[in-house]
Amino acid sequence: MKKKTIGFLLSVIVPICMVTACSSGTDNSSKNNIEIFSSTKEASEETDSENSDVANSASSEMNPNLNEIMSEEETIYSSFVGNTSFATIRDDYREDGACIILGDKITGEFTIKDMIEAIKANFDSEDIKEDSVEYRIIDCGNDGNYELALEISFEEADMYTGLFIFDESDDGKLQLIYSNDMWSRKWLSVNKYGYIMVGGSNGAASHSGDAILIDANGKTNDIYNYDEEGFGFHFYREEYETACKIDEIVDTWMEKGSEEVDKISNLFFTLNIIDGKDYYSYGYYDESAEGSADELISECTEAGVEFTSDEEIKGLINQRIEAFGGDPATVTDTSDVFMEEVVE
Repeated sequence: MKKKTIGFLLSVIVPICMVTACSSGTDNSSKNNIEIFSSTKEASEETDSENSDVANSASSEMNPNLNEIMSEEETIYSSFVGNTSFATIRDDYREDGACIILGDKITGEFTIKDMIEAIKANFDSEDIKEDSVEYRIIDCGNDGNYELALEISFEEADMYTGLFIFDESDDGKLQLIYSNDMWSRKWLSVNKYGYIMVGGSNGAASHSGDAILIDANGKTNDIYNYDEEGFGFHFYREEYETACKIDEIVDTWMEKGSEEVDKISNLFFTLNIIDGKDYYSYGYYDESAEGSADELISECTEAGVEFTSDEEIKGLINQRIEAFGGDPATVTDTSDVFMEEVVE
């Protein structure tokens, strides 16, 4: 298991009670694939007032400067986490999660407890006993107007964790603008500038993911998508002619003897989709193997495959970020990110 745990300076952890779901149990054998960043405590029957006290206590003990850096209107975030205020779903709300669908379960005004109950409805499990809520104040667009990044996680349900981003409307109302989730073999993070990285593992040498930037207006913008396929895996992207060519060439090569097959055992290809265009690159898992697959690479180029260098791809990604008002040097900073990354 590869484990990377990363924190952010502005953190508040709020345990909120859960009641046991009334449906049949499920196998939670993979629950240890993701360790929740938040701390939890055993479920208890706390009142809304007690939840508010927990939020206020955590705020003062863990972040004594939290109120100083937040302007008056941003206090709406802490009151929502404390379950004393409501939020609504913004008209252009984007829901990328595969495990939870909030959009058709919540309408009108809702509290954080309503969110938790809606999330529970996505799981057929009687084993959900604990939940944890953690939030970060982030600055999408780096404009000094803060947004709320909220993490709701469960001890069970395959260690499900959901990410929810809120902003404040012009009339002072809290609104949900984005959500995503992660569980076994998936990773998800957002940094302090609203740069979201999400992806997962489809196998030992097959990974894919996306980068999304939330701008100062709370709008979600796709930066790029990637699909990385290593030894023995395929792109399976019929809509991309070049990806199909690479798959066919690799298939033919795999029918050769073991000595030839060994030459490409460290090789991987990446399909990068940036602003609707596809760019292909390749690399080696082990730098000492660099050049061992030159013959196969030559076959690809002779078949019309054009490869783009990593530097060029980075430049294209930076241009995409700049197109949405971001500064690549700061927007992509991963030294301070919310949530953790665990890929088995």
